[in-house]
Amino acid sequence: MSYRNPKQIVDTQSGQYMRDLQKSLAGTFSNYASEVKKEYERRAKLNEQVVAKSQERINRISGQINQVANANKTTNFDQMYDLLDEYGQYMKINPSKRTREMNAFINNMDNSGTTIKNMLANTTANGEDFISGMEKGLGVMGGVMKGQKEGVIEKNSIMFGYNQAPGSKKLNFNPRGLAAEIRIDVLNEGGKNVGSSLNADMENLDPVYLIPDETSDMQELAKMGASFMDLNNPNSPAYKGQPESSIEEGEGSDKYRKSRLPSKEYFLTKIQPEAKAQVDSLTAAESIAL
Repeated sequence: MSYRNPKQIVDTQSGQYMRDLQKSLAGTFSNYASEVKKEYERRAKLNEQVVAKSQERINRISGQINQVANANKTTNFDQMYDLLDEYGQYMKINPSKRTREMNAFINNMDNSGTTIKNMLANTTANGEDFISGMEKGLGVMGGVMKGQKEGVIEKNSIMFGYNQAPGSKKLNFNPRGLAAEIRIDVLNEGGKNVGSSLNADMENLDPVYLIPDETSDMQELAKMGASFMDLNNPNSPAYKGQPESSIEEGEGSDKYRKSRLPSKEYFLTKIQPEAKAQVDSLTAAESIAL
């Protein structure tokens, strides 16, 4: 039996399949890499926008706070800048993943500049009344009522800078809650907290009671009472039972003139209803002080 070479079959199809598969895989990977790159670029751009928007809002709040701080140089605003750092961290979190507390914090910080400005405007108005009352004195109309709660005069003197009272003030802003809480803490010369401009609990407020200045109202009541008494009429009931006195006003036999002063009791009877209405129109605090 003669030796014969076996028939050889060359498989060209499998090689082609492998080459096509490699091309397909390479194309798929290339497409995948391209999509990943696009997604990365999209997220990077979105992140830049979030950061830019966050910084824009931080700058706006910071600008408002700086403006208020410059107008109130005697008050320490350092706490607000720490809160701004925390605000920036929350702003980097996806809004859908923020907690309710985070959203409340952000909202209160967004409005912090206006909130603080309005509060300080009201405080300034109270300060003008306090300083005016202190300058008029204690226990007089328009002045400060005697017997104030202990420490109230010291606290307000520091708060409003009356007579260069030694001490300092520190802003206390709490944005954690549905509504922000804000007050100014007052520290004495030794650094001890002696009170604040406003407390969350309205029962713990320490107002300075001023005595209302009713001088002009009293003068008007006096004029009103005189008109009620008909003083130009010598037969007016205001003169009934009043003793006569002699008034020197001329010469000779007409040197003296008989006169009677109006009755004080009659005056009070006539003016009492009007005076009561005036007192009733006062606030509870003004009535107590007066």
